[in-house]
Amino acid sequence: MISSDYQAKYVVHELERVHANDDVAKLSGLMFDAQIMPTPHQVDAALFALNSPNTKGIIMADEVGLGKTIEAGIVVMQFWAERKRKILVVSPSSLRQQWSQELSEKFNLPSTVVDSSWIKIHKSFDKPGIYICSYEFANRNIQKLSAGWDLMILDEAHKLRNYYTNKKGIASSIADIAKWTNKVLLLTATPLQNKLEELYGIVSVFDKNYFHSLDVFRQRYIKSNHPYALEDLRDRMSKIAKRTLRKDAERYIKYTNRVAQTVQFTPSGDELKLYNLVDDYLHREKLWAFASSQRHLSALILRKRLGSSTFAVASTLKRIVARMEDEYSAGKVRDNRGGLVEFDARNARRHCAWVV
Repeated sequence: MISSDYQAKYVVHELERVHANDDVAKLSGLMFDAQIMPTPHQVDAALFALNSPNTKGIIMADEVGLGKTIEAGIVVMQFWAERKRKILVVSPSSLRQQWSQELSEKFNLPSTVVDSSWIKIHKSFDKPGIYICSYEFANRNIQKLSAGWDLMILDEAHKLRNYYTNKKGIASSIADIAKWTNKVLLLTATPLQNKLEELYGIVSVFDKNYFHSLDVFRQRYIKSNHPYALEDLRDRMSKIAKRTLRKDAERYIKYTNRVAQTVQFTPSGDELKLYNLVDDYLHREKLWAFASSQRHLSALILRKRLGSSTFAVASTLKRIVARMEDEYSAGKVRDNRGGLVEFDARNARRHCAWVV
């Protein structure tokens, strides 16, 4: 309650004290309750995202270890302070609890991790709040998640860069949800890996018209011989993407020097015997446990387990044995493509003769 002219003047002063979007003072009040000490590049990235009201999506593409989660958290804090509190975080399922913990411990923000059990009880996302779900959950609940969000954060967003080739997968579902979102933040250290079209794909998740069309993108940036084609692409991306390299942050972040060392290891007699047995098995002309098309990958996995520990490879072999016993009981065998087909039960023991 305002009870004096002095208090009224003070309140008016606070209301008139508006900082520009690109002023670090815009975030200074937010940091009071936060348990973090953001580095200059993190503050810069957060301001970049907040200072783009006409751009629906922003790609935060700092190299691994530079704190993209902190940058996104600062943006969330600003939205929360502005009472824009319908916020959705979509991440790999294994990172949902980590997101919730980071928001609570570092930013003092409450959040709700949602899954199939939660949605059965609550039915919808009508109430304001920070909701955290997996990509799989989003793919199954497009309609319920198209509730209109103030902010949506997509962690590990490189999973969406194949959107230009797959119009019916998870990336397509996320794009449908993004239509009903005011601002989308995509966090990924690798927005581009193999093809330049992947940039088109990841941008199209939040803005299908930014590069007009895939054909136009290819003609302008891939097939073009113009000397400034790639420079033009960099300029276009600089308006919606912010990337900091480790070398750019070395002046205020002290990294631990990592030195790779090769350690000699001599296996025991039993370990060497196990290795030779598994190796001989993998070199057999025919492996009934795997389809021909899966043989190379399966051999790589077994050798990886073998290099880990005897316990790891033993559990893998036990699972293979159990699976083949089930197939044997059902009178089935795998064909070259990995499918199960019927076979003569009289020769079944010959097919599973590798199990000893």
